[in-house]
Amino acid sequence: MNHRQALREARIRQALGIGLAVVSLTSTLLSLLKLLAQQQPALPWARHLAEPGGLLQGLWVLAPTPDPQHWLSGPNLAFLALYWAFFVGLAFFASGRQLGEKAATRHGPVGATAEGPAVEPSISRPSILSQVHQLYVAPILTSLIAGLLLKWIFEF
Repeated sequence: MNHRQALREARIRQALGIGLAVVSLTSTLLSLLKLLAQQQPALPWARHLAEPGGLLQGLWVLAPTPDPQHWLSGPNLAFLALYWAFFVGLAFFASGRQLGEKAATRHGPVGATAEGPAVEPSISRPSILSQVHQLYVAPILTSLIAGLLLKWIFEF
């Protein structure tokens, strides 16, 4: 892939990553707020978000409510998929950033000599699956910390 193609793909990956991360993070947070509103009805700010209207009403309706009692229920699996989609979005963004940096460092024709025309170097595509930390380690550590925090909140 040449310089222009690499920059174009880098921008597409970054935009896709940001869009996926923002939507999935918002939906994940709303799911957690729905869980808090369901478990702790005395929280006025959680009940206020549940009222009709407002900017996030569409996502509030679509966000699954996790069930702490049934780990393999449909809403829990949907919640986990949205949670993991946040990290996939971050991996797409990082992949696009790496591709853009590679394209910027290899900019311009290389090897121009008197014998022939310049040949533009090819730029390899970074894979999002090779980002072990962002796709596998970070979601597990973050969920463990969030689980401990939620357990601590529900005990009081």
